[in-house]
Amino acid sequence: MKQTLLLFLLAGLLIFTGTFAQAQDHIRCLSHEAQVLKAALNKHYARDVQKTFEQAQVYAQANPASKGGNDILRIPVVVHIVFNTPIQNVPDAAVHEQIAILNRDYRRQNADSTLTRDVFKPVAGDAGIEFYLAELDPSGNPTTGITRTQTSVANFSPLASIDIFEIINQIVACGINPLDLLTGAPLTPAQEACLNSVLASLGGFDAMKFNDQGGKDAWPTDRYLNIWVCNMDDGSGAGTVLGFAYPPASAPNWPAGSAGTAQTDGVVVHYPVFGSTANPALSTALAAVVGEGRTCVHEVGHYLGLRHIWGDGDCTQDDGIADTPFSDSATQQICDLTKNSCMDTPINYPDMIENYMDYSDEDCMNMFTLQQIAIMRAMLLGPRVGLLDNQQQAAPNCDFISDKTTALVNEPIQFTDLSTGGINEWYWAFGNGEGSILQSPVYAYPEPGLYTVSLTVVNPLGSDFEIKENLIEVTYPVGVTQPHFAQQVQITPNPTRGFLYVQLPATDTDFSIAVFNIAGQEIMRTNAKNYTTLDLSAQPDGVYMVKITGQSQTITRKTLLQR
Repeated sequence: MKQTLLLFLLAGLLIFTGTFAQAQDHIRCLSHEAQVLKAALNKHYARDVQKTFEQAQVYAQANPASKGGNDILRIPVVVHIVFNTPIQNVPDAAVHEQIAILNRDYRRQNADSTLTRDVFKPVAGDAGIEFYLAELDPSGNPTTGITRTQTSVANFSPLASIDIFEIINQIVACGINPLDLLTGAPLTPAQEACLNSVLASLGGFDAMKFNDQGGKDAWPTDRYLNIWVCNMDDGSGAGTVLGFAYPPASAPNWPAGSAGTAQTDGVVVHYPVFGSTANPALSTALAAVVGEGRTCVHEVGHYLGLRHIWGDGDCTQDDGIADTPFSDSATQQICDLTKNSCMDTPINYPDMIENYMDYSDEDCMNMFTLQQIAIMRAMLLGPRVGLLDNQQQAAPNCDFISDKTTALVNEPIQFTDLSTGGINEWYWAFGNGEGSILQSPVYAYPEPGLYTVSLTVVNPLGSDFEIKENLIEVTYPVGVTQPHFAQQVQITPNPTRGFLYVQLPATDTDFSIAVFNIAGQEIMRTNAKNYTTLDLSAQPDGVYMVKITGQSQTITRKTLLQR
């Protein structure tokens, strides 16, 4: 960076003042101004943010894992919907849409990636970062990853009831030069007490993050990316804030009485621009420039350590990243391909309006650069590594395959488990009363027949099973007589409420009949001729296998017990 972060923050304060003076209708991102106020609240904050960024730069240069590639870093997300009116209660469909948009853009799977100009294609990349709605809450209970809080607060706009000029006047009245706040100059105890008194009245920025202020308390911010979705239009004409977020700071050292990172860390998005077409609150006017769900993409970039691409200043400011060209201002909600506001050397690049960290129309946003990606991944492998350590587990999803579906008697068949979810128990049933507890067993059928195979998998949070009917057909080798009596055996009713009536071939031969549960455990065995009744009424509802053996033949039938 050509200037220190403290001067960078000073420029941000001037922009913050200008924002109020201009009374813009929509303020795309208030992240920088949020950091300015945090620096005022805590003189160590700006230093720690800058230190964390510099550490990420060093890590990114030294570690291949920060470069992306096939090593996907997955982030658990909790979305807190804080609503005052029904239209603010963003539907689940929009939440899922927003997660899909994050995954699309951070993996560079967006269709409009083809619109990246040729001059920037060599530095555009796949971040290898994915997002998923949390499957466990902080207590370990299953969750959808979405919370809903109805509030009496009409709006949570950071602009509400804040007069930045009055705040600065009050700070000056404390005997403090505002520049001292940003340069880290020491304050007297009296000045610090006066400053804290002034700032304590601000409110505004983080009220949506606290139950006692009408919002929703964060889930542990070291384990979840918390995203608050709420109303940030104060209706006064001062402007609507579309989003803001805080960057990582590895050692915040918050003073007594102020909200620290543990309570406020995360992303905030104005409710109509969360998601895209699945959000009924997205108006035609907003959709024209910010309707692609990229407000959240932008804010998550801040959360992962990225700054605005123009450095929140003129051409003497920088975002600290070498492969983003210099720019003297945000590209305000347009797609101006001719914009070239600063002279770059040795190559004079145009402004990178394609970058997600600009303010351009979302229709022309389509990329992160390789060095931006390296910073974000370094932050995830460093100060935000707790998100990766929080790889969550839910009840498993069961699936399996076999390497063949037709086989000869005694021919080995490989069964392969494809289940997911941290599984620690497997129960196979091969359809003939035999089974296995191996993850991926090999089995050879001793008798011909058509066999239904099932697998039940278990982890600490639950179980799941998969049944594949008539999966395996086993025959004798060619030239060997294949007697069978399957067409003579009838089992009714199916499903049953408890009793099964078994019709056997009309012979004097005794048939062995065994019943197995889905885990392959034998629960009943008997011998019969011609006809018998099986009583399953004491068994729990579920799928059962009835194995009938006689006349050197075996068949297995599936039945469902359902009351």
